[in-house]
Amino acid sequence: MNPDSIQVAADHYGRFYHEEPDDDLADRDAQGMLRTDQLTAARDALAELLAADLPVGRLREFVRRHANRLAYDDDDARWFVEKTVAALDEEIRTRGSEA
Repeated sequence: MNPDSIQVAADHYGRFYHEEPDDDLADRDAQGMLRTDQLTAARDALAELLAADLPVGRLREFVRRHANRLAYDDDDARWFVEKTVAALDEEIRTRGSEA
């Protein structure tokens, strides 16, 4: 996995999710503050994280550390990241249809 992608994903979670316990509010904050290219970079970085062949427990640890979410295992962490990617993707598509 590209180290820059790891950093983009970590920064996104750190900025919008770490201190905000409500996922929906964190999603809306990110959508309201970021340009489309920034949303796309975050989505792509998180998608790359999902596609990576990570050691057992690594995704769980990433989500716990950077998003401050209690992921019980990698499957729980994967669900959270997939949910984030879906929210970003929906916002990107909405902006594209408004252009």
